[in-house]
Amino acid sequence: MAKKEDVKQLAPVEFTDPDGNRLVMWFTRATIMKMDREHFTANEIQKQLEVEQIAPLVKLVWYGLWANKPDVTMDEAEELVFSVGLENISEVVTDMYMYTFDTLRTGDGKNAKWTMVR
Repeated sequence: MAKKEDVKQLAPVEFTDPDGNRLVMWFTRATIMKMDREHFTANEIQKQLEVEQIAPLVKLVWYGLWANKPDVTMDEAEELVFSVGLENISEVVTDMYMYTFDTLRTGDGKNAKWTMVR
C-alpha cells in the first residue's frame, strides 16, 4: 500500500501589537496575480535575494498583508518584519507564498470546478 503524502495545509498568520491592532498575512489568488503583473515573481524574488537579504522579504511580507489590508504601507511591513524578526518571519512568508503559487500553477484538484479531458 502506498504511503499517503503529507500535505501541509497553511492558514493565514495573524499578528497583534500591544494596543490590539491586528495584521493578517495571507496570499490569495488576487495577491499572486498582482505580484505577477508587477513582476515580483518567484524567480525575481530569488534574484533579488542574491543581492539583498532584507528588502525582498519586506516586500514579500507587504504583499502578504495586502490581501487583508489593501492600504498597507511598506513602512508597516518593515516594522512588522523587524518587530517579529527577519529569521522568524522569512520561512513563514515564503512557505505561504509558495503554497498559493503552487496551487495556482498545478491546479486545486480538491476544489476544482473544471476538469480536463484529453
